[in-house]
Amino acid sequence: FPSHDRVVRLFNALLPLCEEDLLAILVPIGAPLLAPKFERVKAVAARFQYEDVAGYNVPVVRLASDGSEDRLVSDICMYLYRNISWRYAPFVACITSDGSYSLRSDKHGNNTNVGAIAESMGGGGHHCAAAYRPVSNS
Repeated sequence: FPSHDRVVRLFNALLPLCEEDLLAILVPIGAPLLAPKFERVKAVAARFQYEDVAGYNVPVVRLASDGSEDRLVSDICMYLYRNISWRYAPFVACITSDGSYSLRSDKHGNNTNVGAIAESMGGGGHHCAAAYRPVSNS
């Protein structure tokens, strides 16, 4: 790893740059590094099916039961919302390996208050990102 001094010098060199110049430097570095993650997000999101969630018929992706996809839940939900469903559904959901429902909407789309929906189901969160875990009937 680079030394602290080298990192500070690098950031000090980047400070005077405008956003356009920063992007011209960083995007060519970051895009290839993130490409495999985005391809995986798209592949997982493609498995969506419409299901009933808290009384709403919305796109839902059930993530792998081994937990291997759980760390991508936010990216998957936002990809699904922005690219597939915002015109047709108030929000989207991912069901994680522990059975939790992660809900997403977007202030630039339907702006559905998923925080209120999750709270009504015993969970919580924010206006556009929230989660709950259904109560077991056993």
